Amino acid sequence: MHILLVEDNPMNILVAQRYLEGWGASIDVALNGFEALHKFDNSRHKIVLMDLQMPILDGYEAARKMRKTGVTKPIVALTANLASEIQDQIKEAGIDDYIIKPFLPEELFKKVMHYTLEDR
Repeated sequence: MHILLVEDNPMNILVAQRYLEGWGASIDVALNGFEALHKFDNSRHKIVLMDLQMPILDGYEAARKMRKTGVTKPIVALTANLASEIQDQIKEAGIDDYIIKPFLPEELFKKVMHYTLEDR
């Protein structure tokens, strides 16, 4: 399974990549939303894991732009914000779900499996 990880923090990239690759996934990394728009490949990536707070283009705007171009693959936000603070914003941006950082590996695994095992 191929995953696009959009994250600007090197430590968060390392942690997520280590778990995801340990579970057998192949990871492509984009360091901001602008890179994500250019790296996303609809025929390759099954899911996008997107940080919300990034330089150049944040996760909200990157998700909006992806949805406007017809991307239907799941987008799951990675955020340090409280769920109650972001629920309306992620919905408006077309983001399917979120994981609070620092994430529990079991939660990351469950969300990725939930969104990639469905027939999309």
